[in-house]
Amino acid sequence: VQSNNINNLNLEKKFLQNFRFLKNLNLAQNSIASIEPDCFLDLSHLENLSLEYNKLERLLAFTFKGLIKLAKLNLSNNKISHIDPNAFFDLVSLKYLYFNSNKISLS
Repeated sequence: VQSNNINNLNLEKKFLQNFRFLKNLNLAQNSIASIEPDCFLDLSHLENLSLEYNKLERLLAFTFKGLIKLAKLNLSNNKISHIDPNAFFDLVSLKYLYFNSNKISLS
C-alpha cells in the first residue's frame, strides 16, 4: 500500500481487519499524519511494518498495541517530535527500530 496518499490510519482500520494473517505491511511514502490507538490490534501476525516517509508527528499510547510478533519497525523520515511512554506497548518481539530523520529533542 506504498505511495497511495493515505493520510489517517483510523479510517483504514476496518480495511486492515481483513488481513489478520498479514506478515509484511508497507505504508511508506503516504501522507499519514496520525495513527489511532489500537489501529493494528487485529494484525497479531505482522512481523514487518514500514511507515517511513510519512507525516507522523506524534506516537500516541497503544499505537502499536497487538503487534506481538513485530520484529522490524521503520519510522524513519517522519516529523515525530513526541512519543507517549506507552506507544510501543506490546512490541515484545521488536528487534529493529529505524527512527532516523525525525524531530525528537532531548531537551
